[in-house]
Amino acid sequence: MKRAKVAVLVIFLLLFVQINFIHTQPTQEEKRQAVQEFIEKHPELVSKFFDLLVVMETVKTNYVDEKNHEEILNLAIKGMANGLDPYGYVFIDKEAQDFLQSMKEMTRVGVGMSISKLGQDIYVMSVVKGSPAGDAGIEPGDLIVKVNDKSLFGLNSDQVANLIKNGAENTEVVLETKSRRYQKPQILTVTRKIITYPSVESRQLDNQTGYIKILSFESETPQRFLKELESLKGNRGLIIDLRGNPGGLLNSVSKILGYFVGPWKTIIVEKGRTTQTEIKTLAFKKNYPQNVVVLINNFSASASEIMAGNMKYYKIATLIGVRTFGKALVQDSFDVDMSKHDKDKTQLLVKLTIRRYLLPNRQDISSSGVEPDIEIEQGENFREYDYTTANDIQFQKAIEFLKDKH
Repeated sequence: MKRAKVAVLVIFLLLFVQINFIHTQPTQEEKRQAVQEFIEKHPELVSKFFDLLVVMETVKTNYVDEKNHEEILNLAIKGMANGLDPYGYVFIDKEAQDFLQSMKEMTRVGVGMSISKLGQDIYVMSVVKGSPAGDAGIEPGDLIVKVNDKSLFGLNSDQVANLIKNGAENTEVVLETKSRRYQKPQILTVTRKIITYPSVESRQLDNQTGYIKILSFESETPQRFLKELESLKGNRGLIIDLRGNPGGLLNSVSKILGYFVGPWKTIIVEKGRTTQTEIKTLAFKKNYPQNVVVLINNFSASASEIMAGNMKYYKIATLIGVRTFGKALVQDSFDVDMSKHDKDKTQLLVKLTIRRYLLPNRQDISSSGVEPDIEIEQGENFREYDYTTANDIQFQKAIEFLKDKH
């Protein structure tokens, strides 16, 4: 037992070493020396590692379900990142590959919905029209409680997404959801299909007003947005809908903002632990309708808040809706797999909050979010499936506002 504990201690200590072997494959002797050097430099932490071993053995011996040492250590490793804030996570083995794959694919097997973790809960942010999720009755704003009878407590949105989508085409996944339409939880069986997930949708509302909805900021979003913007440039008014948009890539939003404010304009100030950097737009100004409204709500987060805040700051648009979520944080992922591998084959990936961002006027929206120019709460009977209908008071206010401008 003593040898087993020492071996586990050696493995765990490696995660705390200032790794010099990140792009090589260290030998067992190099690992042993690294651990020894760490202990010599930080003798005050030895008792903490011993506490870890005691807790691990207690869990292994007494927890209601049988767990081995590796499973328990993986939980401890994940806790390092997730314990810092809700957006940190460590992806181990297949999780890491799934995460990397999810960041670059837009067409894949799934059920046709996007989700996000807000607080401790997993919410549906958007549903692809005509998808299995849509056909099953799932709507934006629904709470996902269980997947295949598995509780989602403690899981992040990437893990939950993998539980839902991982499976061959035409296989089924059972979702337990809570909707404001129903008092009781709903048990829905959804069949996985090959889905193309659009990040931009648009349509002509009348002969003077166009509408563009940005569901998320992906790598292809600026090009898709520009195509729709140019198709609507004959209008006098434009509604850009960011409600329910959980965010996405910073480069994506910087390009889109460039279409409105021009190149090399500051959109955010990023503050790291020791650095402060101004992020500027990356595209040239394009023709756009004379009057612009941006719709926001409390599910507009991260990159969508950057866009809304800048459209307000540069006086490009009038913001209508309610205050945004307030996630002024930037995450990055670190490949810390020390084995020899291609980047896409990593088995250990750490996702951490590395910077906070401020709007160009140095406003920190971490807790306050972005305030609308015209605050409009939806009616008590409003449901997410009512978006852009007569029951959508925010949308109707935007149309009324633009008509007055005409």
